[in-house]
This record gives sequence, structure tokens and C-alpha cells, in this order.
Amino acid sequence: MLTLSNEISNFAGWDKFVESHPHGSPFHLTAWQRLIRNSFGFEPKHIIARDLPGGDVVGVLPLFLVRSAIFGRMLVSTPQAAYGGVLADSDSYEQSILHRARELAKDLHVQFLELSNFRNPEQDDHFLIKDL
Repeated sequence: MLTLSNEISNFAGWDKFVESHPHGSPFHLTAWQRLIRNSFGFEPKHIIARDLPGGDVVGVLPLFLVRSAIFGRMLVSTPQAAYGGVLADSDSYEQSILHRARELAKDLHVQFLELSNFRNPEQDDHFLIKDL
């Protein structure tokens, strides 16, 4: 039973998952998330997926609410970083995390949700794809 949360109760579990994932990057680690929060004051809205309530981490999405005088309100994964999109153990977990991110964007009334990935994303009609 997949559970999704916006609360990271176990930073070591998050980092262990990132370090073991083939697409994990330094920008996914909790140290980078703390640096962004402390340096820029952006509000963390991270999404963490567990296989059971309190179980093993099976997916993460570092995510911040960013307020900009120029661009308005946005959810960004991860600000000031080249990468930082969804890491998940399966496509279904990734889709569940993306669905939660879209719901969160709607609930927070943001202008856009930005996810930076270094691999080609799954085709999803909900997202505009920009290849840099």
C-alpha cells in the first residue's frame, strides 16, 4: 500500500534512497534541500512515497514553494539546481508522486509546477516539456 506524505520524518531514509537510486543526484539529498530553505527561505513541499505507512522509501520529489515578484507563485523541483525531479522505484510510484504534485500545485494556486530531470520524462499530457 503506497503512502504519500509531505513530511520527511527520516532524513537518513530519504538520503539512503537517493544514494541507491541510479538517477539520484546531490540535488536530491536532504542537505541540498536544507541549503535551499536556509539560503533563500523557500518553503519545502517535498513529497515522499513509502511502501507502507512508516515503511521503506520508494520515491521522492524535492519540491519548494517559490514566491517571485516577477513570476508569481510556483512549485519548483529543485531551485538553483540542474536536476531534482521525481526519483521512484517504479513507474506507478512515479505517476502517483506526479499526481500528488499536480494536486498540490492546484491547492496552492501556483502559476506553474517546474520539474527538472536529466532523463527524458514519461509522456504526460499534464506537462509542457522543455528540453534544454
